[in-house]
Amino acid sequence: MKKLWLCLLVSAPLWAVGHTYYISYSLGSDSNTSTQAQSKSASPPTICTNCLMIKVVENYGVVLDWEASPSEGVTGYNDYRSHVSGGCTDTPPVSCHQLNSIPLPCCKAGDTSVEAGNTYYYWVTAVDSTTGLQSNFTNQVTAVIP
Repeated sequence: MKKLWLCLLVSAPLWAVGHTYYISYSLGSDSNTSTQAQSKSASPPTICTNCLMIKVVENYGVVLDWEASPSEGVTGYNDYRSHVSGGCTDTPPVSCHQLNSIPLPCCKAGDTSVEAGNTYYYWVTAVDSTTGLQSNFTNQVTAVIP
């Protein structure tokens, strides 16, 4: 029985949302086996474009709710905030900040770092577990903090 070893290293922390990437890798089990180069298309997951909802909770902050991505292999979600309407979806992004450091579970997140008297804009993306690619952004929602 021959063993097959496959190591795939992807180092691209700033994958562009909505783009398709091609990953090349080689397959081979030992020195007697020829190596074949193959390419696999990696597409970002999808997410709803009009399902993000928001609720401002007094003395707490903001709660975001969204629908799960229909794509297979989604490991979690990233939530984004801006002080500028359209900030994350503008080209280039303006004042767009990812709030979480690791993908969030579906389908709720909170932001307790808001300050009274400010307006915030939010978006969410789905994250693929294999490639790390992100979906397009959900719809923008607005929170006005009293």
